[in-house]
Amino acid sequence: SVIFIAAVVSPPMFNVFSVDDPAQAAAAFQENVRGWRIANGFAGIGALIAAAGIVVLARYLTALSENPQLRIAASLGATLVFIGALLWLVIQFDRMTVSPERFVSGEALGGPWLFPLYVVVTLLGLIVIGYGLLKAGYPRWLGWFVIGVHSLLLVAGLATQDAVPLNWHLSMLVLGIALLFVRPTASDPIHEEHLAVGRAPSGR
Repeated sequence: SVIFIAAVVSPPMFNVFSVDDPAQAAAAFQENVRGWRIANGFAGIGALIAAAGIVVLARYLTALSENPQLRIAASLGATLVFIGALLWLVIQFDRMTVSPERFVSGEALGGPWLFPLYVVVTLLGLIVIGYGLLKAGYPRWLGWFVIGVHSLLLVAGLATQDAVPLNWHLSMLVLGIALLFVRPTASDPIHEEHLAVGRAPSGR
């Protein structure tokens, strides 16, 4: 998420997306095409790394307990987030190869449905991960933070027909930092020893 955030707030991307006038956006694009392509490349890489982190978290959650709800939530959430990252890579590839004129015209690879699909799939995945955190015994504030923030972003996106991926990468950064300091409570006695040393069981 740090890589993603740094990429989208860098001048080559910020100068394009911070203006409403298509002519100004095209001019900002044209001024630094190479920087635009590099920034979008790092935004794609950052999203993929963040999704990989969610996959690692899901594997940890599924190793904590035999609870089927937890396992389904962790696996489904991680799968959705990773699919979202792959859709985002397609979007970024298009942005890296598109001409300034085609970009500001709104024409995009995959048509108008690709970005909304990415938004919905990613946010639903993060909401499900939040439920998995609750079932795994993490502090309730953390699980409800993940569920609440991404539910609000999903509703706002559907209502306005627009969304800013920076928002959920900021919340994912908060989640990542929180996970460095909090541990789930042992819901299964056979896993208490593993939780005590801060790692999941190595086998099943």
